[in-house]
Amino acid sequence: MELLVLPCGDGASRIVSIHKTSLDCYNRRGDFINKTNRVILGIAAFAIAFMSFFVDTNVANAADSLHYSPAMAVAYNTSVDGNEFLYEGYVDKEQWQSDYDAELAELRQLHFELLELQDYLSEDNKAIVNNLDFSNFKYISLLNETVDQFTSMRDEAQSAKEQELERQREQYELEQQQQREAEQQRQSQPAAQQSYSYSGNGSGLTRSAGVNYYNGNKETYYNLNMSGVVANAQNMGIDGSYWVRDDGVKMYGDYVIVAAQMDKGSIIQTSLGTGIVLDYCPANSIDIATTWR
Repeated sequence: MELLVLPCGDGASRIVSIHKTSLDCYNRRGDFINKTNRVILGIAAFAIAFMSFFVDTNVANAADSLHYSPAMAVAYNTSVDGNEFLYEGYVDKEQWQSDYDAELAELRQLHFELLELQDYLSEDNKAIVNNLDFSNFKYISLLNETVDQFTSMRDEAQSAKEQELERQREQYELEQQQQREAEQQRQSQPAAQQSYSYSGNGSGLTRSAGVNYYNGNKETYYNLNMSGVVANAQNMGIDGSYWVRDDGVKMYGDYVIVAAQMDKGSIIQTSLGTGIVLDYCPANSIDIATTWR
């Protein structure tokens, strides 16, 4: 016989006697139960580990295949329309709207500036500006990209405008310099004399004679359109206006229009009055502009 202490439900213990054979069976049964429990727990732990690995692997593969991002996580299972703030990672819709409005206002200002600078845009950039549709912008990220693009376009256009203005300033200064030089040249010449000097046939160059010799020069006349000659004189800064004298001699201001192998604007005496060289003809020959035929 063996004495065995057993716990009771009331917290007390009981000392009981039990036959040795029965005690052995009892101990063997307890060992079996303990081993069985350990096996079950081991299987369960293996199953949990296996399922965890399987789930992690599939989630990772899904994330890779979908290019998973935090913004997608925030916007998961939501409608994009009306929930753009979630898609862009915002939690506060009012904050998203405030940022969106600020970026849109900046884009509108850039668009206005580019419309003012269209003359200095490339054809491709001009098409982008003219075809812009603000209703296409649903996200701040797209607004940011377009603002960067338009900022670069504006800077390029402003640079082109500054270069053109500089070219115009240089051209204006050149024209002013030419006018000053022409004025100085005129002031250095003797004052025009309105009296006429004649020699040779006694009446100077005439339409009937066609040729006259004066001051060692051979004088002839010609009748051509003077618009180009007058335009060139004005472009050179030579002041004067075109008109025709009663005797048919073509004038520029107070001077007879003359063609000679001399610098434009030179003053020369002719048999028909003081002339100004505005056109060209061979040396030792003076060609006077008239309406004669």
